[in-house]
Amino acid sequence: MKTFLVLVAAGGLANAEPKIPQEVADLLKVVTGNWKCTGTVVAGVDTQPQPMTATLKSRTDLDGFWIHDTFDAKIGKAKLKYESFTTYDSRKWRRVLVDNRGTQVIGTSDGIKDGKMDFNLDAITGAGPASQLRDHLDASDPKAGLKLAGELSTDKGKTWSKVYEMTCKK
Repeated sequence: MKTFLVLVAAGGLANAEPKIPQEVADLLKVVTGNWKCTGTVVAGVDTQPQPMTATLKSRTDLDGFWIHDTFDAKIGKAKLKYESFTTYDSRKWRRVLVDNRGTQVIGTSDGIKDGKMDFNLDAITGAGPASQLRDHLDASDPKAGLKLAGELSTDKGKTWSKVYEMTCKK
């Protein structure tokens, strides 16, 4: 019960309805929809990139305050699925992601510039060490679709390795 009361106080439920950040509404115009993605992923240390196909469904959720992504990929015989939620809090973009391998990812972005956005994220998995991720979104050319790429560091940001890159089209 205490948690609920804190949430009520923090969210201002007794006050007027909060306003959906314009930044969220603007990004939704770009990413909303059903996307088919192709690309490559590096599945482990010292492995060669493997082809990947995926679907990405982006939509508004929780009364418009969050962008909800559902990702479903095939990498060889393996499957990767995740759900992520992204919002803006008047200072930074925030993202939380969970996947079908027990990984949770949480992080922030300073924002969009020239149609590009970068997230700095911390990943925790039950199967391996904690790591850092840098996710890159490039929506600068609407005709090219969304270009997504990610890098991983397992040494607290000293070195980075490309983990995936893909292009998604409606």
